[in-house]
Amino acid sequence: MINEDNIKESGNLKENNFGSVLKYVMWTFFDYVTKIVFISVLWFVFNLPFIYSLYVFHFSKIANPLLYGITLIIILYSPFSLGAAYYILQIISQIIIAPKFEMQSRVFSQDFIKISLFFHGIFKYFFKSLGIIIIMSLLTLILTSNLLFYWKVIVPKIPFLGYILIGIIFLVICILLLLNSFLMPILIIKKISLFKAIYQAFLLVIDNLVYAFFVSLFLG
Repeated sequence: MINEDNIKESGNLKENNFGSVLKYVMWTFFDYVTKIVFISVLWFVFNLPFIYSLYVFHFSKIANPLLYGITLIIILYSPFSLGAAYYILQIISQIIIAPKFEMQSRVFSQDFIKISLFFHGIFKYFFKSLGIIIIMSLLTLILTSNLLFYWKVIVPKIPFLGYILIGIIFLVICILLLLNSFLMPILIIKKISLFKAIYQAFLLVIDNLVYAFFVSLFLG
């Protein structure tokens, strides 16, 4: 039988449910945000030697575009960068997969992403990181050598052909820079070889040039 006491009790229960859900959402949000900020700081600290090298190359007499580019590749694909990407993707996947109707039951749970996953990702993707750095550095070296050859040898003799070849090289270099938008998520999410990951990332960049550009611009 419905009476005033039952109605009041039902209303209080709804208020408590809403408060619990709101509390969960707020604490989860701040937990994730603070951990992402902390991971960003850790990434910066571990990559500081390479970041400082970029500063030295930029302002010293030994400045060299090739050294600058390879150092940038090392920073982008270092084990610390892959560890940070692994950690952040874990957070994103948990947010997406979390059941919306079970939020209240998780208010008192300890099912949060731990900082230790960052270090786990560093060791998990260490050799793949080295592989990417070696491959990308070799490609950068080859492309830079071809660029200098076309500029010094082809352009003076056949300017039209030389400029076309230089334009193609620049396009390939830009695509390599945009690979980072897809390559790291593919390596972490999919259990495939390094070469397959690079190939898939290359196809995705070609098919989504504008999207990859704006994502890289935003992340940069």
